[in-house]
Amino acid sequence: MSDFKSYPILRRGDANPYVVILKSILRSQGLWDGTSSNMFGPKLLGAVQYFQNTHIGPDGEYLDDDGEVGQDTWWALHNPSGREQRSNIIVPDSTRDFYGNLAKTRKDLIRLLFKEHKAGVREIPDGSNRGDGVDKYIVGVGPSPWCCFLQSWAWREITGQWPLGTRHGHVQTFWRAARERGVAFLKNEYSPVPGDFLVWRFADGTGHISCAVSTNMNADKINTIGGNEGNRVKLGLRTVAAEPRLAGYINLHGDVKQAKSWTKTLFSSEKDSPFNSRNTR
Repeated sequence: MSDFKSYPILRRGDANPYVVILKSILRSQGLWDGTSSNMFGPKLLGAVQYFQNTHIGPDGEYLDDDGEVGQDTWWALHNPSGREQRSNIIVPDSTRDFYGNLAKTRKDLIRLLFKEHKAGVREIPDGSNRGDGVDKYIVGVGPSPWCCFLQSWAWREITGQWPLGTRHGHVQTFWRAARERGVAFLKNEYSPVPGDFLVWRFADGTGHISCAVSTNMNADKINTIGGNEGNRVKLGLRTVAAEPRLAGYINLHGDVKQAKSWTKTLFSSEKDSPFNSRNTR
């Protein structure tokens, strides 16, 4: 791996030539549409946090979305897609049913997202926020960060309706609408179940969303499938304790009471969860 020790740690409030480099790389990845100045302001902070939350570092783990650009983030910025951004998670035999008596909408949503993952949906060209299978998520809106558009599209595909009656493309707007409807829960209020959405909130009104596809017994480790992660549909492993900007979970399935008991019956231990393991990078 390239050595980025000579690169400075960048933080909000900094002003130097490396900020210009940072903005240029984020722009090439479709994550920055602001100025090319050397100032690290609040909008850039949100863009950096989004990048960190959707990319892994050289150790194969998701970056800390603290908004500070250190060596691991610099590495990811220079390796934003392709082989270096693969989680190498072992996917189980698709003919087996790991989801027991979960609601049909949950199973259908998970199966559809795995289909998109298996298809290798990705941006073409890299960083364009469009191309290949991505275009069907963003049809009518043009190139755009598409993590929320993917989940909106998937929900409509399996139910025939947009989530909460609206095509959501902005994460924090979706989160607020779900909170108002009583179907979004802070992370200390609820244990997620496969088929629930995870929502992160960042600076300057930005955010990220992905769908839980597996949890361990305590739901403190969660496998997710998310869009616009490393410029593709990505299967990843999240550790809740390492996700300080995880706001909470959205349950659109109308089964909150049942879901609270299901979490503890899906898998008897973490090792039995079908996705919570990673091959050697």
